[in-house]
Formats: sequence, structure tokens, C-alpha cells
Amino acid sequence: MLKRLTAFCRSGCDLANIYFVIDEYNDVADSEAATQVCDIVMDVLNNPYKARKQGDKLGLLMQG
Repeated sequence: MLKRLTAFCRSGCDLANIYFVIDEYNDVADSEAATQVCDIVMDVLNNPYKARKQGDKLGLLMQG
């Protein structure tokens, strides 16, 4: 039970950290790049098992 709870908490912390990184990037990026990042994030969250292209570093990072 504790191992399961630890994994759940770790996943939540990892997700919060990636949100902070994306937010910081979007603060300095132009609107087109920020939109592209948001589209990638939403695609990964909606389709977590979809195969990602090798160049999709953010998508691969978020899939873990």
C-alpha cells in the first residue's frame, strides 16, 4: 500500500514540476511556440500511450 501511495505522490510531483517548466518556457516564448507546446502537452495527457516521434522531446519526456 505504501509503495503504491509513494508512486502516486511521485507522479503528482513530477507532473507539477513539468507544469512549472512549461510555464516558465511559455513566459518567454512567442505565441506560436507557446501554442505548440500546449498542444503537445494536451496530446500527451489525452493519448498517453501514443507512439511519439524521436524529435518530440517534450512528448517523450512527459510520457516518462
